[in-house]
Amino acid sequence: MSRRNRVFPNIVKTPKVVKLGKLAKDNSAALVSEARKGSAEAAIELYRIAALAISWLEYVNQLRPDLLAEFAQTKLSWPVMRGPDKQSLAEVSRALKALKLGAKTGLNISPSGKKFSRELPANRVTVHLV
Repeated sequence: MSRRNRVFPNIVKTPKVVKLGKLAKDNSAALVSEARKGSAEAAIELYRIAALAISWLEYVNQLRPDLLAEFAQTKLSWPVMRGPDKQSLAEVSRALKALKLGAKTGLNISPSGKKFSRELPANRVTVHLV
């Protein structure tokens, strides 16, 4: 039995995808629990999972940008892999611009006009609500 996504009604949640997502989240939470107990192995594995997930997300976005664009426009942050070099920063900036990150949040995050600041207490709350 599938059900509609409340935020994006044209996306249908299928049992298979819901189950796969739950497994990934549960396993990640178990690794966090082990890392909190002092397991460096668990912390490193958590990094590996995050890096792999972000790489796959970037891959899917390159193949089918239409799958993520509408969702990204409702978010104020996006997972990326960034290296220490300037070229890496430029590539990440281009990718986020192409996604139109945050465009449908209702917040003025554009470079023109009054700048959005995460330092304001109200904005810190807003970031967690969006």
